Amino acid sequence: MATLSSNELRKGIIFADQGETYLVLKYDHVTQGRGGTTVKVKVKNLRSKSITIRSYKGNETVESVLIEHLNAQFIYRTDNIYHFMG
Repeated sequence: MATLSSNELRKGIIFADQGETYLVLKYDHVTQGRGGTTVKVKVKNLRSKSITIRSYKGNETVESVLIEHLNAQFIYRTDNIYHFMG
C-alpha cells in the first residue's frame, strides 16, 4: 500500500494509522525553534466516529487509503449479509 508523508495530510484526506482509518478535518503545521516541525491534525475515526487530535513529526509516514464511492440501493439482508443493487 502507498504511504503519505505527514506533510501531505490536508483537509479531506483519508489515511490509515495503527489499524484505524481517519478523515482529516483540520491541518496545522507547527515549527518549533530548533526542534524541527510537527504536523497536528484534527481527525475523525471513520469506524468509531470519535474526533481526536493526532501529531506527527515531519518525517513520519502513514498509509494512504483508496476510497471508492458507489451509488447503490439496499435490497435485503440475510443474517449478517447485506445485499445491494448498483
